[in-house]
Amino acid sequence: MYVSRYTFFFPISDTEDIILVNPLSGAVDIVDAEVINVIKNLRKGKLTGTTEILHELAKRRYIYGKKEDEERLITEAFEQWSKNLALEPESFFIYPTYGCNLRCTYCFQTEDMRKGDVIKPRLVDRAFEVMEKIHAEGGSKGQPLLTLFGGEPLMYRKEQKDAVTYILKKCQDSGFHSKIITNGVDLNHYIDTIQKYVDKHIQVTLDGPRDIHNKRRIFADGSGSFDKIADNVDKVLKEVGMHIALRINVDKENLHSLPEMASFIIERGWRDTGLITPYIAAVRDSGCIGQENVIPLPQLLKTILKMYTNNPETKIITLMGWRWMESIENLIKKGWLYSPLFNFCGAGMKRLCFDTFGDIYACAGFAGEKSQIIGRYSPDLEFYTELLDQWKTRNILTLPKCSTCSYNLLCGGGCTFIAVTKYGSLQASPCVGIHQILNLGFHYYYPLIKKKAEGG
Repeated sequence: MYVSRYTFFFPISDTEDIILVNPLSGAVDIVDAEVINVIKNLRKGKLTGTTEILHELAKRRYIYGKKEDEERLITEAFEQWSKNLALEPESFFIYPTYGCNLRCTYCFQTEDMRKGDVIKPRLVDRAFEVMEKIHAEGGSKGQPLLTLFGGEPLMYRKEQKDAVTYILKKCQDSGFHSKIITNGVDLNHYIDTIQKYVDKHIQVTLDGPRDIHNKRRIFADGSGSFDKIADNVDKVLKEVGMHIALRINVDKENLHSLPEMASFIIERGWRDTGLITPYIAAVRDSGCIGQENVIPLPQLLKTILKMYTNNPETKIITLMGWRWMESIENLIKKGWLYSPLFNFCGAGMKRLCFDTFGDIYACAGFAGEKSQIIGRYSPDLEFYTELLDQWKTRNILTLPKCSTCSYNLLCGGGCTFIAVTKYGSLQASPCVGIHQILNLGFHYYYPLIKKKAEGG
């Protein structure tokens, strides 16, 4: 018999329980040492255990009759993933400008990228022609989502506000959904536009309480932006009633301030509105800021979960976007893990980014990085096939390091942006410590998983 290479187990401290997981089949079970010994012996070529245990392990696809049985299932899962991806709505980005009114200490964009030009109406028209064409020719069953990004998309300049309004109106006329990623500094000047045209949500960043934020997200003169942003969040909540994703970029400099930030959110009354989702985003080493303040994900998660335990109010700051933790939460709520992941994100496949000057990028993070342009949308649509194909075909089955890795279905080959910026190649595989992260997650959620299992 063959033990699936995707069969993992996590002994839960201070208990006799062991969580058995297989991300290919989606199986999760709480078992004892007897079951784990059967699996260990099978891996050594020894057939032990009762007929009942072997039957259940095979039924749950922790083991197979032969290796080829699993390989066939991987192929089927990839085909299903590809079909599901084709049905997903497109995610488009438009950059009204590369200009920005902040100079955040960890920003990966260079001064050359921060040109203040504003996108022209003719380029907006052309971008929508291309987006509508791509959507019409694709297999999506839903309407695309358009995100305004930058630079800072909501800087207050007449030309820029006119451009943003024009983009969002065309978005509405095209039947696209819309959201905005903004630093929030000039948000008050766009209340009327957001109220009229944005139908999803906006994202605003506050990197901690006032003294911490004001050391990191600063104006060109070095002054802080906290009060202006917080006041603008209040205005959106009061005058628009729109959901806000409140991003907190976390590294060594501000990790300790999360409990204080949670208290601020509660005291400000934001939690009570039901319209704010604060969440933790790990600051990543994108090749330019260095490792000095970057925290490895397992270490960061361990600290956050300890904070959740010791300072329960900190739980209001979520781990939204941490796929592995969200998958465990989904297991508790709905009874199953997320489906196998063959690619980290839809960049270059279901995601395209249209910049201020007529260039197209696969990933929002690469905007302005000329070496990563995958095409142009003006004056004529042209894709640079060789580079675009590398994005489209990048998945765990084609990446040399990932193809034989037992954790590939959980990480999808890692972030392509990090692969290129930190390791210099689209074919690199940034690893984040999946086993450690899952071990932390299963320990933290163990009481709820146990309760779920006992309830059937």
